[in-house]
Parts: sequence; C-alpha cells; structure tokens
Amino acid sequence: MKGLISRGIQANKRLTGYLLFLPVLLFLLAIFIFPLTVIIKQSLFQIEISTQTEQFVGLQNYITIFKDSLFHTSLKNAFVFTITTIIAHMAIGWVVALMLSRSWPVEGLRSLFKSIILIPWIFSAPAAALIFKILYHPQGFLNYFTMSLFNTRVGFLSDPKIALFSVLAINAWKDFVMYMILILGGLQRIPDSLFEAAKLDGCTGIQSFRYVTLPMMKYLTMILILIDFVTTINHFDLIWVMTKGGPLRSTYLPGFLIYEKGIQRFDLGYATSLSMIMVLIVIVVMGLYILMSKESEEHV
Repeated sequence: MKGLISRGIQANKRLTGYLLFLPVLLFLLAIFIFPLTVIIKQSLFQIEISTQTEQFVGLQNYITIFKDSLFHTSLKNAFVFTITTIIAHMAIGWVVALMLSRSWPVEGLRSLFKSIILIPWIFSAPAAALIFKILYHPQGFLNYFTMSLFNTRVGFLSDPKIALFSVLAINAWKDFVMYMILILGGLQRIPDSLFEAAKLDGCTGIQSFRYVTLPMMKYLTMILILIDFVTTINHFDLIWVMTKGGPLRSTYLPGFLIYEKGIQRFDLGYATSLSMIMVLIVIVVMGLYILMSKESEEHV
C-alpha cells in the first residue's frame, strides 16, 4: 500500500513538472520551432513576390548557393572575422578582468579604471561605427597621427587588406566589456582558500593561474566562446554602416548576402536557404566544439 502511495506521489510530481514546463515548451515552439519550419519550407520553393506564387524547386536553391562565389567569399570573411573577434574578446576580457580582480594600491584609481572600461558598452553598434568612420577618414585623427609619425596615410576602410581588421578592432573594443564582466564575476567566485593552499604548496602566481584559475574558469570560458561565436558569425549592423561589405567585398559577410537577396531583390528562396545554411553551420560548429571539449576533458 505504501509503495502504491509513493508511486502515486512521484507520478503527481512528474506531472506537475511537465505542466510547469509546458508554457516554456509552447513559447519555444512559437518563437523558434514554428519559424524554423516555415524557413525550411520556403527554402525549397522559388517564391515570386509580384504574383504571390510558389514553385517547388527542391534543393536547387542550396545548389545555387554553393556554386555562388560570393557565398564562398562571405563565408571566408565571416570565419576570419569571427575567430579573430573571439580571440580578441577573450584575450582583452581576461587581461582586464585579472587586473580588476586584484587589489590596487589606490582603490579610487581602480574604481576610475572600471568606469572608463565600461564606456565602450554604452555605444550602440551604429553609433560606434559612425564615430570610428570619422576617425578612420583619410583626413581624420588616426591618419593625422600616422602622417605626423610616418608621413603616410592608411586606408583603414579603403584598403581591402586591412578593412576587415579595421572594423574588427571596433567590434573588439565595443563588445569585450560584456565578456570581461562575466569573466570577472567568475574569478570573484573562486574560493580564496584554493589560492592559499596553492601558495602553501609553493606555487608561483603563474602556476596558481594555470592549476587553479584556468580549471575553475574552464566551463564559463567555453560558454562565452560559444556565445561569442553565435553572435559574431551573423554580424551585420556595425560593418554595414561602415563599409557595406566593401572595398572589393573584403568585409562582405553572409548577412549582407541574405539582405541583398531577400530584401533588395526579393529572392526569398535563396535568402531562406542561405539562412538555413548559416543555422546548420552554427549547430555543427557548436556540436564539434562541445565534443572536442569533452574529449579533451576525458584525456586530462
């Protein structure tokens, strides 16, 4: 009898859990699953906006995309931009977070530094783009500086060799603050007793960082890298305001191709197919990254 009652209570608890989860499931279906199914369906059709007709073409849109050299160029730029941005965000975020996690001789100076560091975060991407577009101008401050020191002007946004890295620098400057704050929060949650134990064992500062800080921050850093990858590979606004993909497509990203095909030329079949490809790329890269992280953990 008691067993039946306990099983009944457990069943009620499970049912209550499912009922509590139901609103979240419906919300996910409404904002993610349903739109995704619509995009998958549209990617298999050639859609004519003028006549509001659809013609089933199967995988032809995907074949067209993979044959498009502009897609290859945009994807290459996207991976260069994304990987370099992640490295910059993590490097700057870690350095600044480590500086702020330590005590300073003058606490007021540390507070002032915190305030200055947060300034980039107040700018929206278009605002930051407009400011640096002025600074990058051939007659702007940065070129005045290069002319004074090296007697030469730099085409920050007009030279295809450096244009992508010029906009990348702005993206790194503007967005590293979020990652720095999250890393700083993680550092402050590490118990001081671990560092004291490491010090008693004769560990130097570098050894404490390697054997205490890094292992304790591993999972947070993994999550931050994934977030950075997802948000950066689909970047649009900052680069669009500054270069619109130029010069010579050197800053052209997949988001620009989706915008031009879907919004400007009304080729919705091509645009939705490209959107699906980008979704799949994100899912595959995230899956491989998580799998590699788990394998490396098992070998430690």
